[in-house]
Amino acid sequence: MLDRDFSTFFRLYANAPKMAGHVIDFFVDRVRETALQTYIKACQPDIHLDDLKHMLCFEKRKQCFRFLRERGVVMSDDKRLVLTKDSLKSFKVS
Repeated sequence: MLDRDFSTFFRLYANAPKMAGHVIDFFVDRVRETALQTYIKACQPDIHLDDLKHMLCFEKRKQCFRFLRERGVVMSDDKRLVLTKDSLKSFKVS
């Protein structure tokens, strides 16, 4: 993850052979958080929740929503969009 190639990491995670997926499970949340920080900085003015679900390799929309809520990400009123500008203020983006 030194080169921050999140797309390749999540592709590997989704298609991990045999028991490799279970090994990756130990640090996937940390990589997701780093990827989320990068996406929030890069995507303006907002990101659709379904796109973020796909980018962060969540199986269900509800899992993605819970992950975002736990990290203080600001959502639109209809819970379909991540408001990146507002999330930069509340989400701990380094």
